[in-house]
Amino acid sequence: MVERSQFMQVVCVSYNAPPLNDAEALCTARLLSALVSFGVEVHLIANQCCPSLEASIAAEVLDSRIQITRVPVCRGLTHRVMGMARYHHHTEHAGWIFPAIAATKRVLRECINPILLTRAFPIVSNIVGYYCSSESKAWVAHFSDPYPPHEWKTHCYSPIIRPLNRRWAQGILKSADLVTVTCRNATRYIQERSAFRFSEKSMVVTHLALPELKAGNFKLDRRPDEFVVAHIGNLMRRRRPDLLFPGALLAMQKHPQIRFLQYGHVDREILAQYTTNPVFSRLDIRHVDNLSPRDAADCQKQVDVNVIIDTDLNLAYSPFLLSKYAHALCAGKPLLMLSNKDSEMSRLTKKYGGGELVPFSNPEAVADAICRLFANRNGYSNLQRLSAYRQAFSPEVIIRPFIEKLESL
Repeated sequence: MVERSQFMQVVCVSYNAPPLNDAEALCTARLLSALVSFGVEVHLIANQCCPSLEASIAAEVLDSRIQITRVPVCRGLTHRVMGMARYHHHTEHAGWIFPAIAATKRVLRECINPILLTRAFPIVSNIVGYYCSSESKAWVAHFSDPYPPHEWKTHCYSPIIRPLNRRWAQGILKSADLVTVTCRNATRYIQERSAFRFSEKSMVVTHLALPELKAGNFKLDRRPDEFVVAHIGNLMRRRRPDLLFPGALLAMQKHPQIRFLQYGHVDREILAQYTTNPVFSRLDIRHVDNLSPRDAADCQKQVDVNVIIDTDLNLAYSPFLLSKYAHALCAGKPLLMLSNKDSEMSRLTKKYGGGELVPFSNPEAVADAICRLFANRNGYSNLQRLSAYRQAFSPEVIIRPFIEKLESL
């Protein structure tokens, strides 16, 4: 417990929060719950959304001591028209900005020297912080995905929108008292894209692993000799299914005991590319649009290898550290990781071990890594590595320095 933090008040603005079943929502819940456990008083300003996360799971991941103000998106005709007009400038959820600003200012004025913490993705949370920072003692802007989403989208209008988003991001970066990111390469990426140097006021606050959840409904039916390699979660084009699926098929051809499981959402057009492969039917594809965190955690523990795939932006390095990386590590199973050589996952793998890291290359490299994991299936000693990983992603290691930084503000 950090004794002085019992007098600290943090007002967090996050569009994504439980009961939304979303990676950013779960990360927000975990961070705020950890702050509360260290004696920080937390008030959350969040979107009033349709619940997609089971109420009992939301209660597990979001500490009941957190005060919450739910702000609905304006639905009136005037606000809808304004939201449409501002969509390309503020990206999605623009209709939430005005009521969230009013609610945030009201809560800040009720506090004594509060610290304003805004979490983006999406960028609207940081935009609310931009307009409310004058009411707070200090403003901490978090970039979970390290830049506005249009930066790497390729819509026909993206070249027009990117400069607008960059201007907003520069304003946020300049105005915030502290900028937090999930890994060191994120600061590098944002500085390159924004042409604004802010490393002297940036801090890495990485994802926390989800707490141990109650058992879900997932049960993996398997043969005694089966070796199950699983990717759990969404699989879009930038997560390189063009490497993963063919690589898994090659490994399965070499070793019939290997089984590949995709458990979560996957784009239909991606699957359509592989249906002509004669062994494609051997892939276990389970399309789940709203994946329960409990079921995902159960699956991670029951399979033999968990696959973590970085988002490929066609760069020489990766600016990301996926939240599922921290969750999968604590399942205690070896990992198969696809990423850049220059990435946080690569650095952590070199430090702790934990599996095979394959730089984005070709399906044969993925197949070889799976085969090595299969050959060494009885050679992994997990307990020591698991303890080291849990320590690295524990609130004690991550949250205590963050609170000390907040106190210095």
